[in-house]
Amino acid sequence: MTELREPERTTSGEAARPSSSARPLTPTRDREATLAALVDSLLNKGVYLDLDAVITVAGIPLIGLSLRAALAGMETLLEYGMFEDWDERTRAWARRLAPAGLDLAADEQIVARMPGAYRLDLTPPIWQPGTVFLTDRRLLVYRSEPAAMLWQVPLARVTHVGKVSERGIGGKDVPRLLVTTDDGGLAHLTAARPDRLRDLLLRRLRGAPASEVPASEVPASEAPANEVAPNEPAEQADAELWVEERRASGPVWRCGEGHIDDDGFRWRGDGDRRPAVRIAPHDVVEIRREEREGEPEGLLAFVVVTPDGETRFAAAPGADWEERLQKMATGHAGGEEARG
Repeated sequence: MTELREPERTTSGEAARPSSSARPLTPTRDREATLAALVDSLLNKGVYLDLDAVITVAGIPLIGLSLRAALAGMETLLEYGMFEDWDERTRAWARRLAPAGLDLAADEQIVARMPGAYRLDLTPPIWQPGTVFLTDRRLLVYRSEPAAMLWQVPLARVTHVGKVSERGIGGKDVPRLLVTTDDGGLAHLTAARPDRLRDLLLRRLRGAPASEVPASEVPASEAPANEVAPNEPAEQADAELWVEERRASGPVWRCGEGHIDDDGFRWRGDGDRRPAVRIAPHDVVEIRREEREGEPEGLLAFVVVTPDGETRFAAAPGADWEERLQKMATGHAGGEEARG
């Protein structure tokens, strides 16, 4: 680390004028300084560079360099009014990630988004699939096509966020989120990552209880059902899924959304207009678990083998994508045998 000495002063207190051969500021080396101290000073106080230089070769000036730069931590730069345009552009870019038709306030920020569904309390209950959004102001479920706000509530009105398990497709327990509001309302939601969503909600709710809803507090009408309703939520077919794309620079993992229907499997990356991966039911040759280095942290990787080659996927634990794809292939094979 170097420091700059102040110029010497005369007896009258004025700075002495340097001679043509002397420099008023002379860098010195502090041999006791550490890298940690340098980084701490850089982040907290910052450095301003004002440099004019000319690069010469054989006495001939070839390159001129005029550098004016400020280097500091983001908090310091924003505190002193620097990078304001960049900060606003970044926030505007984040707002543009919201689907068309979802109206956000000028300063409302999206904290998390994931596939999910909202339950209409009818007889029988109907699940409406969409996307769950958590902003710094509210929790909502929005459907893009056709555009509709399925459900929303300001965070200030949320009094409790619990989690229960209900019987889903195939007889497996599926986690559901129970959101209680100050007017006594109780909303049922599903989400691709229910634990993460619940954790984020509890962090943003001051004084919100961190314990789950005991089974005794769940109304009898909301208890897990043994029978599967015909309108089981579509999050069983639409959920977050990662795909490894092979590029010239090496494999890259991309996040997107998978979808399974009667036509087979489709995967569309975030921001893509068309599916980048399509797999017909009869094309599935093998599905196997396979782990390698460089996979997305906290996800489980597996490989789907088709006549065209192998495609590597990664999904959150409990997403059951391997089972869904296997059922898709097995169901198609069973249908072919029945028709034969």
